[in-house]
Amino acid sequence: TEEMRELQAKVAQSEYPQTEHISCFFAMPFSSEYDKLLKAVKTVLQEQPYGWEVTRADSEHIGDTIPNNVKEHIIQSHCYLAEVSDGNPNVFLEIGRIGQYRDKGRPLNYLCKKGVTPPIDIAGELLSYYDPNLGEQELIQQLREEFNKKNNLKNLRNIKEKTFLSIDMLENIGQFNKKHAQAIAAQYKTVGIFCKTHAAEIASNSGVGEGTISDGKKYITEHFRINLNNNSG
Repeated sequence: TEEMRELQAKVAQSEYPQTEHISCFFAMPFSSEYDKLLKAVKTVLQEQPYGWEVTRADSEHIGDTIPNNVKEHIIQSHCYLAEVSDGNPNVFLEIGRIGQYRDKGRPLNYLCKKGVTPPIDIAGELLSYYDPNLGEQELIQQLREEFNKKNNLKNLRNIKEKTFLSIDMLENIGQFNKKHAQAIAAQYKTVGIFCKTHAAEIASNSGVGEGTISDGKKYITEHFRINLNNNSG
């Protein structure tokens, strides 16, 4: 019944609350054909004005089975993307699971290859079309323009301190090497938490030198204009 589904959703959300930072679950086929698209989506949505974490079913294992892992990622996310060009059954299964959260106001947007007729299941939906034959930078720009058209994403933008602390950001803005960026990202999820934690504590938790941490924090704090109310070193 509808009441039972509502109760199940409330129980699930209490067990797996939404992430503090904005996270976007991407329902997409597991195929190397889509690697360039995934990379481009992450590049756009991890950067300003978004600053989100992009996850998919095989990201972090937070469930004890594959179906539970998918369910928990969906529950924890604030919004959703789905790549529907091929009518992949796993993607449409994930879209079905997303449905109850979309009904509660969490945005779901569809991506489809240019020139492809979308499956009949979503014939009435507004789709964002992209050209898979574009080069990497051109695809990033095309997706950026498409996402900027989405009014249902505007309330999830410009989140500053709750910006997801991605490995790419730590490398490009914080000027950490990849090994150090991975160690820090494994411990700290948001820009605000990272910037407001003492450098000595971060160094102890990540194994990265305190001086290196201090320099990286300075770059990121300045980039995002984080107000450090307390001296965090």
